[in-house]
Amino acid sequence: MNNFIAMLTKRMQEDGIYALLIKGQGVAQCYERPYWRSSGDIDFLLDEDNYKKAKQLLLPLASSTELEAVTIMHFGMTIEKWSVELHGTLHSGLLPKMDLAVDQIQNEAILKRRNRPWSNNGIDVLLPNVDDDIIFVYTHIIKHFFHEGIGLRQICDFVRLLWKYIDEVNVGLLDIRIRSMGLETEWKTFGVIACNYLGFPIERFPFYSQSSIWKRKANKSLSFIIRVGNFGQNRDKSYYNRFPFIFVKCKSFVRRISDYLTVFAIFPLDASMAFLRTLISGTKAIVFK
Repeated sequence: MNNFIAMLTKRMQEDGIYALLIKGQGVAQCYERPYWRSSGDIDFLLDEDNYKKAKQLLLPLASSTELEAVTIMHFGMTIEKWSVELHGTLHSGLLPKMDLAVDQIQNEAILKRRNRPWSNNGIDVLLPNVDDDIIFVYTHIIKHFFHEGIGLRQICDFVRLLWKYIDEVNVGLLDIRIRSMGLETEWKTFGVIACNYLGFPIERFPFYSQSSIWKRKANKSLSFIIRVGNFGQNRDKSYYNRFPFIFVKCKSFVRRISDYLTVFAIFPLDASMAFLRTLISGTKAIVFK
């Protein structure tokens, strides 16, 4: 995968396409043994112009493609044996102020060419700079925790990234960004998971709190994470192929409601807002399809 990323990056750079590699193999470089991290998709973050250029460049190489999410500029394809995703935005679909803050960070990161290079097979693969990357990885966790479920790998990615660069983190800027997104509660909750369960030193984790409130929320969150798994992989989905379509949709809807109720018990305000936004988005999709 690293060889393929180097090849793909070189082709885009030769075409004048500016792209940041996010998550995945970039975060893997924060581990003591990068090759031990289970790999997944290859994700590139681009502005609108470079998103269009990258899609035009890579589409002829793809053996298959996903349906493009035009409004959020998300396009997935398979090239050779690898899953490649282009992201024009990192919208979560959860909280408006969260998406606005991430948009601003993304725009500044690309406009000001804020990055840290990863020398991969002689090619400088560009990763987001540390302060931006922490926000991108953190909000990705929040998105999937509310929507589909996450696994411990995502938490470990966040912990390893923060640990490797903790001495370089602009803590004041991090505080401003977390507050602007309204995600202080989630940060303190995942901070307890990072420190109490995954070994991050308490004294080094920004804004860590010993309060029993965060410990209770962390215990509930961790139980949910272990029960559901990454993208719900721990769940029985065998009924997908055994029952009619309408039954499958109804069961999925009931399961989604159950998940929101679980998350509501942990983060009541944000879960309520996220559920309403999801409901409104789904209704619009049906009405205006």
